[in-house]
Amino acid sequence: MKKSLIALALGAVGTSPTLAQELFRPAPKAKDAVRVLLVTGGHDHDVSFYWVLDGQADLDVRVDPHPNAFRGEVVPGRGADVVVFYDMPAAMAPEQEEHLRAFVEAGGGVVSLHHAIAGRTGWRWWWEEVIGGRYLEAPEGGRPASTYKHDVELTVRVAAEHPVTAGMT
Repeated sequence: MKKSLIALALGAVGTSPTLAQELFRPAPKAKDAVRVLLVTGGHDHDVSFYWVLDGQADLDVRVDPHPNAFRGEVVPGRGADVVVFYDMPAAMAPEQEEHLRAFVEAGGGVVSLHHAIAGRTGWRWWWEEVIGGRYLEAPEGGRPASTYKHDVELTVRVAAEHPVTAGMT
């Protein structure tokens, strides 16, 4: 779909679709590439985000935006190894929650990026057991509403050994 949109956009300014296809050809995927299900929707984002993931030969990325995400089963090792969330849905249908929970409990990987922490805030299992936090739209239980600041530099210390932090100091 991305190549089609880019070809259409370039074609509209007089560039041939063939040239557009050559300019934006996806990287060849490694035989053992990690299968990534990228879930988007519920929040605007720059389309350049897709190019970051698509340019990696060791990642085979499939985009499944809301409201379609998780309408069917997602099985670790078959179809997706990891789900990357770059979405912000208020809620999901119970069937979609069941599919996502089954994926996680079967050992599927989860990466939650940026504004995804503000999604599914009513699903306690999700923010307590999987994500480990949530964005509060309003004060709750003595805690103030969440806020954010752009362009803030943070120092991060690795607190425990984990495959995700392997090799980090």
